[in-house]
Amino acid sequence: MTRRVRTRRSAALTAAICVGLSASLTACGGEDPDKGTNGVQDLPAKKIEQKARAAVEGADSVRLSGTVMTKGHTYRLEMRLKDSGAIGEVATKGGETFSLLRVEKEGRAPGEPLLEVRDLHAADDRGLPAVRGVSFDVRAGEIVGIAGVDANGQSELIEAITGLRAPAQGIVRVGGRDLEGIGVRRTLDAGVGHIAEDRHRRGLVLEFTLAENVGLHDYLHPPYSHRGWLSPQAFVDRAGELIEEFDVRGGGPLTLASALSGGNQQKVVVAREVARDPLVLVAAQPTRGLDVGAIEYLHRRLLKERDDGRAILLVSLELDEVMSLSDRILVMYEGEIVAEHGPDVTEQEIGLEMLGGKREQAANVQTEAAE
Repeated sequence: MTRRVRTRRSAALTAAICVGLSASLTACGGEDPDKGTNGVQDLPAKKIEQKARAAVEGADSVRLSGTVMTKGHTYRLEMRLKDSGAIGEVATKGGETFSLLRVEKEGRAPGEPLLEVRDLHAADDRGLPAVRGVSFDVRAGEIVGIAGVDANGQSELIEAITGLRAPAQGIVRVGGRDLEGIGVRRTLDAGVGHIAEDRHRRGLVLEFTLAENVGLHDYLHPPYSHRGWLSPQAFVDRAGELIEEFDVRGGGPLTLASALSGGNQQKVVVAREVARDPLVLVAAQPTRGLDVGAIEYLHRRLLKERDDGRAILLVSLELDEVMSLSDRILVMYEGEIVAEHGPDVTEQEIGLEMLGGKREQAANVQTEAAE
């Protein structure tokens, strides 16, 4: 079985050069190079990427080969870099090949709507309209992606759905329950999980331990508390379970969140939100600032949650990410949903809509008809 992937050149180059130098893909790409704990010998990942860019500048195509060593297993890698991106395949000794950066997604029949948004309006921090009459559903076992250029109302939409911003008007329902005016805590308790777009500002308390961060939402409930008394050991035990399940590396339950790499910090956020078993998971910029290994892991985890029947709203500025993971794609422009597509839509079509091209065409047609 062969699966191919097109991805951003910078990430692919870094991974490929690491492999070419016989480094561990996990070690080279799986941690934060700024912390000085990874890299190939004396070459940190950033320097490798710089050398890679210089090596391929001006070339029409480049082919790299080598081996990937991860968790005791060795795989052969063949990668071709082209103008438009990179295609990478890893072949096992048995002859099976799999993609480095994209997981295979099987089609599913979605269930009933778990997230319903109707005529939602919200203002930004200046009081100006940011979300304008947005309506859509996300059904059980479905990933709905929102594509759009940054600052077109995506952040305000996420905040209105998760209770962080009071909408000017409109309805948000989760599992048939109206969330109007119930606040953030009750919104989460109603079945909303939120992978925040800024993990440092809203996803984690960096000065807290991993155990404390895992219990941020549910510290009022058993087993974390009993008759008003917190149970520190319950926090530690639960954090240990999630660290193992979600493959969080670089620390244990009593490690400060600030000590982890960006990818492992994001795994902690995902672990906490998924472990609460929400009906709806809002994933906002889930791979922002992450390396190749962490991106691969999070993509697989999102698809697993979809397959388990969760309704997932994916908001990302990475068009490739939206197109590869989503079962349906909504295009947002100037606070409005201007188009809806299946996964077979082309990048060119979505790109035009993200810039308002289709809306302008429709306005021109109406103008000509009026004349």
